[in-house]
Amino acid sequence: MNADHMREFFARAGYRVARTASADWYVPGDSVYKSFPYGRMALPPTGETAPLVRQRGIIGVEFPNDVGIGVASGFWVMRDPAYGMHSLQRQFRQRLIRALAAETVRPVGFDELARLGVDANRQSLIRLRYVDRHLADPALWQRLCAAGQRTPGAGAFASFGPQGLTSYLIHFIVNGTCYGLISKSIDAARKRGSNLALYYTYTREMIRHPGIDAVSIGAQAVPSLAELDRIKRHAGYTLQPCAVAVVLRPAARALVASVAGGLAMRLGARVFGPREFFNRAQALRAMVRTTDESERR
Repeated sequence: MNADHMREFFARAGYRVARTASADWYVPGDSVYKSFPYGRMALPPTGETAPLVRQRGIIGVEFPNDVGIGVASGFWVMRDPAYGMHSLQRQFRQRLIRALAAETVRPVGFDELARLGVDANRQSLIRLRYVDRHLADPALWQRLCAAGQRTPGAGAFASFGPQGLTSYLIHFIVNGTCYGLISKSIDAARKRGSNLALYYTYTREMIRHPGIDAVSIGAQAVPSLAELDRIKRHAGYTLQPCAVAVVLRPAARALVASVAGGLAMRLGARVFGPREFFNRAQALRAMVRTTDESERR
């Protein structure tokens, strides 16, 4: 399986997709193209992304790279085929043992996931104050699962407790790497350790899969989330460093980079608290600034 299959998956699921000379792109939200798979560190030549940025409804593009343009980040990867309990931090291992005694983690078909994953989507989006039409809209969720069922390389794992599905993870295999794409859980999953059981079983099973030499559990959030980073590190994963750059439409770039834009973000953070929107807005401002500085060097 290669990036062509991944692009087919995103297109079938209803995401906006594109291809340029050095990268493939999709729009996971409403207005920013992101390159995929996130483990591919291609740096688009100057001007290559301009046609994407000029598209109707698009305000910019975001891409990881290994030459230091943008803000420091990384993606979580496991390459040890002998991965097992010995790979885990002690506290993670203790919680995992309790979780595995109470729950069952297994591969799940997309037809089953379409039926059983709805509550995990709904509760995750409310809990995280996050908007994702593909998970919130029943028709788009069904379309995403149908895309997974039809596209080579797509798969899913889910954790099940006495009352049913507690968490799930959709993954995709590209050129020997298994990428975790989407992971959601019900509110009770954190207390039950469902995500720990899910991460561990997904990693152990896929790193032993013929033809797979690396398993990823996602890119590091920008800005980074300390608790989530700690869980992934304690699960035995290593953060492979990279930088994340962003190129915006001129009008959007001017607003984000302006003094007025910075003051508005800081004022909003003081009024509403450290909500995800304002954290992300500050990170976007830093990405714009550091991308510009890197390109001037």
